[in-house]
Amino acid sequence: MNHPFHAETACSLAKVRLRIEIHRLTQRAQLATVVEFAQARARLGVGPAVLSRAGCLDLPEFIRCPECGAHLAADVFEHNVDTGVPDTFGVHLCCTALQEELAQALQTDTVPVWNHHFLPLQWAGVNRLAAEWLHRNVRIAP
Repeated sequence: MNHPFHAETACSLAKVRLRIEIHRLTQRAQLATVVEFAQARARLGVGPAVLSRAGCLDLPEFIRCPECGAHLAADVFEHNVDTGVPDTFGVHLCCTALQEELAQALQTDTVPVWNHHFLPLQWAGVNRLAAEWLHRNVRIAP
């Protein structure tokens, strides 16, 4: 009786380890993409995008919602006034799937079904990746 339980436990642990390794490798690949993009932009002499004011902007395709895989937008509400660089803690990431769900709920006068949990551990890597991309590629005009 203990033998099948042990096999199931070992299999479950192996699946968890595999998911963690895949997540780690995915994060590493995403960061490498950010670095390569910044290097290519520097090599070609392309400067960062400049926003006329703080606000919302779509993030690149490789930065996706960790919960549903949808596109993300960044709401930049704080930045360094001298350099125009978005502040790491002055950015809120918004899942476009949730924005669409909210818009649909408002149109139909229903309560949206929020299917995201926003667990800090789950979002930490995406927050870091988005902050690094914004720091390298976006400036807010004075």
